[in-house]
Amino acid sequence: MKIAKVRVQNFRLLQDVTIQLHDQTTLVVGRNNSGKTSLTEVFCKFLENKGSHFKFEDISIGSHPKYLEAYDLYQIYVSSKQNQEVEEEQIRKEAEYKAALPGIRLDLHIEYQEEDDLTALSTFIMDLDPDRRDALIRFQYGVKEPEKLFTTFDKQKTNFNHSIIGFIKKCYGEFYSTRAWAVDSQNQDYTIEIEKFSDLNAVFLSGFIYAQRQLDDQYADNYKKLSKGFESFYKLNKEIKEADIKRIEESLQMVSINLDEQYESLFKSLFSDLSKFGVEQGINLQKLAIRSVFEADKILKGNTHLFYQHGVSTDHLLPESYNGLGYSNLIYIILQFISFYEEYDKRKPRPAFQVLFVEEPEAHLHPQMQYIFIKNIKEFIHAKTNWHVQVIITTHSSHIIAESGFDNIRYFDNTAHQLVIKNLSEFRIQEDKKDPDGMRFLKQYMALNRCDMFFADKIILIEGTVERLLLPLMINKVQPSLLTKYVSIIEVGGAYAHLFKDLLCFLNVKTLIITDLDSICAANSKACKVSLGHKTSNAVLRSWLPQKELLADLQTCTESDKTQGKIRVAYQVIEDTASECARSFEDAFLVRNAHVLSGSPGGQVIPKLLGQRTEMDIRQHAYEIAQEIDSKTAFAFDVMMLTNWEVPTYIKEGLTWLANE
Repeated sequence: MKIAKVRVQNFRLLQDVTIQLHDQTTLVVGRNNSGKTSLTEVFCKFLENKGSHFKFEDISIGSHPKYLEAYDLYQIYVSSKQNQEVEEEQIRKEAEYKAALPGIRLDLHIEYQEEDDLTALSTFIMDLDPDRRDALIRFQYGVKEPEKLFTTFDKQKTNFNHSIIGFIKKCYGEFYSTRAWAVDSQNQDYTIEIEKFSDLNAVFLSGFIYAQRQLDDQYADNYKKLSKGFESFYKLNKEIKEADIKRIEESLQMVSINLDEQYESLFKSLFSDLSKFGVEQGINLQKLAIRSVFEADKILKGNTHLFYQHGVSTDHLLPESYNGLGYSNLIYIILQFISFYEEYDKRKPRPAFQVLFVEEPEAHLHPQMQYIFIKNIKEFIHAKTNWHVQVIITTHSSHIIAESGFDNIRYFDNTAHQLVIKNLSEFRIQEDKKDPDGMRFLKQYMALNRCDMFFADKIILIEGTVERLLLPLMINKVQPSLLTKYVSIIEVGGAYAHLFKDLLCFLNVKTLIITDLDSICAANSKACKVSLGHKTSNAVLRSWLPQKELLADLQTCTESDKTQGKIRVAYQVIEDTASECARSFEDAFLVRNAHVLSGSPGGQVIPKLLGQRTEMDIRQHAYEIAQEIDSKTAFAFDVMMLTNWEVPTYIKEGLTWLANE
């Protein structure tokens, strides 16, 4: 049994979205402010807080016009009553204005197998079809008495400048409530209201680990989250580990007896004074006694502290606040997972499954620890053979993604007016059929490289080392505004960049491809100067953008020829009329900066390459000079030492396009 998909309506950025959940672990990824946290929050507010903590601001701004629509329909309904229209027409108009009122909705589509125990779920199954294996549970935070809402507004609207939005914002708590229904997914007019939310706990339990975990590595650690985690473990296991608990209670009883004797001596004079108080006025106080009462769970609360052993000696123990945030965070999350399992395993009867949400587990974890975390969590879950659990993780970690693969990823795309949630497992299936070799390459790339394109505001694909080292400097020179964006720079090489085409279109992120013209001779297909060449060997230019092979065609391409949707290609163009078109970045850089390089610049590679060449000589022989570069990395480092160099025209044009919103 599992939650197969979730539909959320009118909650913050989630105006109307559906997300397919993976059977085990779902990774929710996307740019900042794309709605990832909202998914966790809507579950928490309905399942953990039972809807009591919704605010008016939680209702999607995009749904606010529906209040005006509903009010207009309400007035039509009132007119129909005043005009004594037929009853059927009044009922229809009443239903219309009530349906128009926006509310926050969460639909859980549950699927089960024939062998599953349906005892708990049977309450929510709305059909008798033996071939169906589904149930739909609907939560809604909405107006409980629509007519009362509008009649109250009519009486008070002058106080709110006739604004229905202003009225509801001020008074929403009076009119909104949380309700839940079992719904027939194939006939959603057929519903039964769920009176007790606690009935859901027999179907599944939910758990939440939030990004703001308030871990503290300072001296004054007021949170002691890890120690509290051990206290929780005690509470969940005190009935199971009876022998251990009995020994603890016996020890506490011995302490209690000794303390009682000390208390009697300590408070003897106090009791003596109390017994004499008011005797002459006829007040006869009862005799008092003080006894120490120790309960194990209360003793543990606030008195169980976690320490770290420093070195080999157990005498050197440091408090938990002295450990780094990374380890504290990791231990805390593991403790939470263990507690969730213990809660699930100890509950009688045991729920059918459990749903756990983890926000940004990578907080404070270095990359290797992030990779190990997701790997070990999977192994921990698999080791619990009787634990039926789904985990939903929101993350910005490329390392967690690399360990998880395509099928688990749900991508939140907020580039359009309305958020769209994309399922990368569907993309993988499609690409496996269309281009299995390309899909195999993407999987391998994701496993071995940073996958931060899933979180990027913009993406730049580059050819090699020189561009990767110099691109941040070039951005700072020509489009510094890009430095405030999350720009993912991906080194792919000219021969493989075209394999990213479908993935980039799927992600729908503005992308610049910086590549080389790669001219070759018609006779032998060997690399040559552009002026001597006939066509390009570059796969991107030939098969993707601008889908041209002849150099003559490529050199006359317009801006629109180089652009397709949110993707643009940039390759070498003529820097000035006195020079030939360059073939690669290196000779384009030499042509663009001949005036700088002729002035005896410093460095390790450039002085040896150029010697005493003049500016004109460098321009005319840039291709040949570039061919002599043995170490492109050393060449890039030499460029970094220059102070007044200029960015080649084709890259400048591409970055300008990328920065343009």
